[in-house]
Amino acid sequence: MKHWFDRNMYLEATVHVTDIEDHQKLSKDVDFHDMKLLRPAEEFRVTFRNHSQSFQKQTKTEYISTFGHSHFLLPDLLPNLNRVIVLDDDLIVQKDLSSLWNLNMGGRVVGAIQFCEVKLGQLKAYTEERNFDTDSCVWLSGLNVVEVKKWRDLHITSRYSQLLQKLQKDGVISFPLQVLPISLLVFQDLIYPLEDSWVQSGLGHDYGVSRIDIKKSATLHYNGVMKPWLDLGIHDYKDYWRKYMTSGEIFMTECNIH
Repeated sequence: MKHWFDRNMYLEATVHVTDIEDHQKLSKDVDFHDMKLLRPAEEFRVTFRNHSQSFQKQTKTEYISTFGHSHFLLPDLLPNLNRVIVLDDDLIVQKDLSSLWNLNMGGRVVGAIQFCEVKLGQLKAYTEERNFDTDSCVWLSGLNVVEVKKWRDLHITSRYSQLLQKLQKDGVISFPLQVLPISLLVFQDLIYPLEDSWVQSGLGHDYGVSRIDIKKSATLHYNGVMKPWLDLGIHDYKDYWRKYMTSGEIFMTECNIH
């Protein structure tokens, strides 16, 4: 990444590239036993079965992108910042996002797109916690506004650590999967719903996204298994991603990105 920004500039932007492994002091609240698990975001393919529907409609699969374990180190990685805007690596920006810096989130910690196709109650098999609103909509990572100061004040990382330790002690869910219920539970009542026009999700799995919706969205999120840089990426959506690629860049050629 550092080599990339040594070779490429964007307007007058200042870019600082940091690596979690470069930080000698990580969060005291969280004991991550494997640095390889500190991925920037997690994505889960969740399938539901509804026997009350017709056979063709009984099974529904959705892709839920959530904060990864590394997101919970944000207060330590960025100790001097009060607000950050987080972009996942499978998201492209089409329009100006600067108004998000002044967005009034009413005391909430994270601004996120709500995904009401999935409710928390449908994910109860992933946790033994029962103290949550089963009708609450799931929220998605991709484009997020994070009030880091509020996060610190509410000790979010410490609460996350407590839930993580409890799930690890129970041993019911593997470590990578634990982030799904924890991320959703720890931010209960702390999510500010962003307007849908900020993010168009589903470009990594949904063939039915309209060109009109794509054009009017500020960002495009390729959540799902069919990423635009892969051969199996959905062809109709690849041009929106390819538009922002740097032609003739050696790293693009070496990584077979075209």
